Amino acid sequence: MKKAFVLIISMLVSLTALCQGNDAYKTFVSMVAESRADFTYSYSTGSETRMTGKGRAMVQDDCFYLAGNGLELYCDGKSVATLDRTAKEVILESVDGEDQGNYVNPATLVGSITKQFKCVSQSKANYAGKASVKVVLEPKRSLNVLRITLHLSPDGTALRSARMTMDDGSSSDFDVPSFRFVPKGAVSDFRLDTKSLGKGYIITDLR
Repeated sequence: MKKAFVLIISMLVSLTALCQGNDAYKTFVSMVAESRADFTYSYSTGSETRMTGKGRAMVQDDCFYLAGNGLELYCDGKSVATLDRTAKEVILESVDGEDQGNYVNPATLVGSITKQFKCVSQSKANYAGKASVKVVLEPKRSLNVLRITLHLSPDGTALRSARMTMDDGSSSDFDVPSFRFVPKGAVSDFRLDTKSLGKGYIITDLR
């Protein structure tokens, strides 16, 4: 689930204008580059057995914050902290661009998406009873991801949903009930202050 969700988050971080002809899409891409995205989400992923959950995310450039299913992830683009407040555990890891298996680096995944996917269609649509713009991305070569489908608001100021369809028939679906762009803030917002956690936390530093 983490890999699938962060792949979608990656698209929010730095999507390039793969589909130049749509004003809503171009607006969305521009606002992603210039602003901070703050949104809530719910997800369902898997094939025969579906996993579900919900949470909140903030994305700014190559930084992100995710909170959901009892975990919080803080990433400032250089390192990531995974916090489990119930277990009182923290894991610190480096964001390694050379490690293709490292799910915590959206910037690495963005590069993969923009190089390996292309926009095959965009059209007016309806999502959850609201007018939207549907954007479909497909891989340029054979991958385990068949397509990624986005629904944007008509003016391009919000993401409403995202679906990742895999070649094994499974899919990851993300509904975004609230989405807003706000001015960029300090990178420190995406760093976990371990000193503020109090006593009793186990901190494992793998950097």
